[in-house]
This record gives sequence, C-alpha cells and structure tokens, in this order.
Amino acid sequence: MKKDRHQPLTARGLAATALATGALLVSGTSILSSAVMSSSATASAHRSTQAAPANRAERRAQQKLAKGSSAASKPKAQLSSSGAAPAGPGAHVGVAASTAGGSVTAAAPTSDGRGFWMAWSNGAVTTEGDATWLGDVGGVRLNGPIIGIAPTPSGHGYWLLGRDGGVFSFGDAGFYGSTGGIRLNAPALQMVSTSDGHGYDFVAGDGGIFTFGDAHFYGSTGAIHLNQPVVGMAGTPAGNGYWLVARDGGIFTFGAAGFYGSTGATHLAAPVVSMARTHSGNGYWLLGQDGGVFTFGDAPFLGSAVGKTGGSPAIAIVATGTGGGYWVVAANGLVIPMGDASFSSGPIAAAVPTDNNFTFETTNSAGAPIRWNPCESVHYAVVYPGAPAGWQNDVSNDITQLSQATGLSFVNDGTYASAAAVPTSSKIVISWVSGLTGGDTIGLTTYSFYNQAPYTPEIVSANVQLLSTLRGGGGLAGEQPVLLHELGHAVGLGHVNANEVMNPVDQGFTTYQSGDLNGLQRLGSADGCAGFYG
Repeated sequence: MKKDRHQPLTARGLAATALATGALLVSGTSILSSAVMSSSATASAHRSTQAAPANRAERRAQQKLAKGSSAASKPKAQLSSSGAAPAGPGAHVGVAASTAGGSVTAAAPTSDGRGFWMAWSNGAVTTEGDATWLGDVGGVRLNGPIIGIAPTPSGHGYWLLGRDGGVFSFGDAGFYGSTGGIRLNAPALQMVSTSDGHGYDFVAGDGGIFTFGDAHFYGSTGAIHLNQPVVGMAGTPAGNGYWLVARDGGIFTFGAAGFYGSTGATHLAAPVVSMARTHSGNGYWLLGQDGGVFTFGDAPFLGSAVGKTGGSPAIAIVATGTGGGYWVVAANGLVIPMGDASFSSGPIAAAVPTDNNFTFETTNSAGAPIRWNPCESVHYAVVYPGAPAGWQNDVSNDITQLSQATGLSFVNDGTYASAAAVPTSSKIVISWVSGLTGGDTIGLTTYSFYNQAPYTPEIVSANVQLLSTLRGGGGLAGEQPVLLHELGHAVGLGHVNANEVMNPVDQGFTTYQSGDLNGLQRLGSADGCAGFYG
C-alpha cells in the first residue's frame, strides 16, 4: 500500500495543517485480467485547501478582479471581464517573447486569404503572410484564456474572444458587447464577424449562440442533448447563416448554411477541433486534433498534417483566398501549409517556450507520466446527493475544459442517488461528502493506475469527492474551482506552488492557467496512445 502526503501551502500567510493522505489498494485483476497484468493498481489521494482573504480590503480586491477591473486603456481595446487592458500602446515583439507561457488557440485569415492571425491563450497575437499586427492583450492578467479571433471584413481589425465571452477589439473592429459579466452554461469557443463588420456572434461549448451588433440569430443547439460538445463555428460568406461543428465531426446548419456532410457517424482517430468554409460557402474542411483533414462539398483535399505538428495538437485550419490551399496550425505555433498556402512574409512560428508551472503525480523510469489512454473514451458519472444548486453547470464546464485541454473524450454515464448504482463503465465518479479528513480539506481525489515497464503508465479509475458545504459556481468557496483542481489530479497533474489551478490552496480560478494547460496537454492525446495496455 502506498501513501502520498501533501503539505498544503498557504495563501496570504495563513496557517495550514499538514494533511496525511489516505490510500486505497485495488486488485489488478478487478480491472484488467491477471493474464494481461499481474501488478496491482495503486491509488493516491489528493487534497486542496481553501484560505480566506486576510482582511476585508483584500476580499474587495479579489471580488473586483473576478468581475474584471479597468486599468489605463490601450487604444481600441474594449474591456470585459476577460481582464484589464495594458497601460499604454505596447509593441509587437518576437514570437518567443510575446507568446511565452501560452499556446495557440485560434487562427483567422486576412481578407485576401494570403495570410492569417494566430491568437494565443495568454492574449498574444502573431501574424503570418500579409496579416498586420494591430494589438493584443499579451502580458495582461486575464480572468480566462483567449480562445478565439475574428477579423473585420476590411482586414484592418480583429476581435479577440475570451473563454468567459469577453471581447477585445483592435484596429477598425468596433465593440458591440460581450458576455464577460454573465455566467455561461459552457465556455465560449469561437466567433465570426457579420458581413459588414458591424457585429459578431460567437458559439459556446453547448452550441449556444450569442449575437451582438447587427448579427442575427438563426438558431442554436443550446437546448439539444449533443453526443459531443460543439468545438467550432464558421459563418456563411453573406453572413446569413452559420455552421457549428461538434467534437465528433457532427455538423449543424442554421440560416443559409448548407449541409454537405459530416463525420458524425465515422470512428475518428482523433476528435475534430476546427472547421473552415470554402470561399463559395458550398463546402467546408474539418480538422482533427491529430492534423487529419476531412473535406465536404467543393472543399478540395490537399493533404493532411498527421505526424507533422511536432507532437503538438492541431487546433485550427485556415483556407487561402483562392480555395486552393490551407494552413494547419498547431498549439505550439507550428504552421503546416498545404496546396497554394505559403508564407508571403515572416517565418513559420517557432515553438514557444513552455510554462513549466506543472508537475505530474507519478512517472515511470523513463519519465513518462501516468495518464488515461487517449485512444479510449473516459466514462464518468455523478453521485448527486449533497451537491449544491448549480452543480450541473459546474461539472459540465469543468469536464469541457478538461476535454479541450487534454483532447480526451469524456462520456457522461448519468447521475445517480448512490455510489452503488453507478455502472461499472464509469471510470471517474464525482460525489459530495459532508466531511473530509483535515479541517481545511475541501476536495479529495483518489485514482488507480498501472505502472509496469515497458508500457506507458495508465490511469484506470478515479474518485473525486467535494465538500458539500461548497456553494455552486466560481470564486473562493465555490465548488467549480475545486472541481477543476481535483479533475486535474484525476488525469495525472500534481500540486505546484504557483499561480495555477493546481496550487494546493484554492485560488478561486474558474479556468485552467497556462502552466495547468501545458501540463494537461502532456497528459492528453498529443502524446498518442502507443504503448498502453491492450
């Protein structure tokens, strides 16, 4: 039997108590046949502690940050709760400096399709081809990462979209509103401009559509039970409709957007992460996280980026203006051109320095961390007694974030009144309890894994427990940040003494931070499934 011990760190000088972690021993034969593996699976337990603000002034400062505060405004940068604008105009710096600690989350083409912009999670913007840098929020403390970018029709401006629905405008892009001050049922994902540039709409992970300015609402999947969450969006050329694409490649059409096919009924080697329409609007490309490209309608197949992304997940596909090419963009900034796609100016983006503010729970002798097999779906279930109001949104939000960060496919097995009713297919179980060992313990995760050379160490089950006195939602004393932390443990992240979700003292973060995201990427589909137990 193995015991892990964590010394919870304190926030703001408050005293903490050393917590002795309990352990769980699971027979190897209860999960995998003893003919396949004879070693036992060991479970490690993890705790996160919560510290109250030291005084009322500090509490007010925290509340202000959570809502989004304004500093001296950068010209044309419209603020929402994604964060405050930098003080002064700032300057465009090299890729290595401006994108350190971030990863590419979105890309968008210039008006002539001879270049594109890349948005980074930390708020930086970099350019390729004839794209012009017009500003960014790099270096600004954001409440959530930047997740999308949309250019104006003129190509002389763009908007950045935060995961919380906050919108930042640059160049000739106007600010028409945001959801930065509204709690979304699912994180914002991608945005598109209207045909005249006087509005925009964006999609959230549940397929909900939010419109601003002169953007029209043509429908959504927000009230539909989806097999997989929505991951992307594309607008029609005339701005009179849009497509939504789900993680399994399912396509949903609204307004004048035509249906030309999907991969919804196809077994994919990797989940779909992005889509791009053709110039005519009579077709589209879908991009898999492994760099695979799928074409429909009049979209030509010009090659894929499988095995060409340097081990980083593909995140965006950008079409050229002629329709005879496209770029595949990876999270590390690597760009792979296909067809007539080229680089009119500027080099291919260099791989970005890594924010090393993360640790792994366990590694094998070769340094490989324990993780789930990303080539198999991970089923989870919820035991709801003791849960606070709004727990459904918290679980949905955090599972979506975890899936997007790791590339793992999570399947909801449902909710149950007792642990005994949970099906054996559910490998992660989330529940609430009235008390945990240690007076300041608010979350506990135990997990089971196999670790036998030469195979990749594999997590096979996890049990997440949250204190039932936590209220629903985010912030300090909210369950959503605690669940986000515990789910990080459930997939193999360890504690880190840094400004991250995985700090053992609750920081109140409602989104994974840059170090968390880099660690989660290492634990997900980017490293493949070769070597797992079969």
